[in-house]
Amino acid sequence: IDSLLEKIEQNMMKGEVISLPKLEPVKDVDLRNELDKNLLNAIREGKSSFSLSEFEVLGGHIILASDEYNYSIYTKSSREPEENLQELGPTLEKESIVKYLTTLDKEIPISDIKIKFHHESMTRRSKCIKEAIDFSFTFNNQQYLLRHGAWFVFNSTFMQYLERSINKIPLSIRDNLIESDYISWKKEKEHKIQSSPDSIESKITYREYYFNNKLCKLHNYELLDRKTEKVKSIKKNAQDYKVEIADLYDEKNGEVIALKISDDVSELIYNITQSLTALELHKKAFVDTGRDIKKASLWFVFQKEIHQLTDINSINFLLSLEHWRKSILALGFEIAIYISQHIKKN
Repeated sequence: IDSLLEKIEQNMMKGEVISLPKLEPVKDVDLRNELDKNLLNAIREGKSSFSLSEFEVLGGHIILASDEYNYSIYTKSSREPEENLQELGPTLEKESIVKYLTTLDKEIPISDIKIKFHHESMTRRSKCIKEAIDFSFTFNNQQYLLRHGAWFVFNSTFMQYLERSINKIPLSIRDNLIESDYISWKKEKEHKIQSSPDSIESKITYREYYFNNKLCKLHNYELLDRKTEKVKSIKKNAQDYKVEIADLYDEKNGEVIALKISDDVSELIYNITQSLTALELHKKAFVDTGRDIKKASLWFVFQKEIHQLTDINSINFLLSLEHWRKSILALGFEIAIYISQHIKKN
């Protein structure tokens, strides 16, 4: 024991030997305010990229991408509850947010910039725009992350830990999406819809629907895309919620697959969140799927050639993936991730 203590003491004299992973909230108010100012300036000047994530879960309300919302943005001050009000429509778009921010007085703090949103099943809600922004950057030689409206500081050791953890998820490269094949299919289907609409059972022609159908034929999957299950509303006499469990179901392996064709980080994160929400509802028996689910998988289709998930340069994406990994395993399901490429040129 004396020998061990002596070695420890000698190592401590040399300085830090082990760099521990660090991801902790920024507690200093002045620093948080400085980070807020840098965030607004970076967005206005187009110096840094950021992503937007819509408010998926709010209190007892389950918010799904298939639902329709109306968003507006405004500033709040001591004089008026809603100044500089502007309608944004049914989605949060980065271009609209950037354009709006460039019109504002630069002295308005980000804490006074609000997003208002509502849906027929819920009352109007407002949240600070910070809660919809995912952003990371380096400031004064430290790495900072904005996630769910809060600032965090992290180090390179944490990133290494995160990458190692995510690389534990079983990953395989799967069928590619060929854009020319999709265009041909779409033209043919649109012609059939126009010439004999009554003979066409489904008039859907969007890209993900085509690819999901193709995968069903190739691998004998069941198509769940656009099929929803009811979740009882927490409000009396209110309309039930609707949740899409997944896009595909593999009965042979008891596997549900959530598929997303996109390189947009916010859309990828939403797909991850929706998959977890659906599986939690299923596990807690809030949703009766009528299926024996043993495995949950994510299927990403990128335009870029991606060989591993850590090729995606977004800490928020990686954190969402790590949260999904831990949560799905804790629910007792197996996990997997599939990657395809969206080939736009022959």
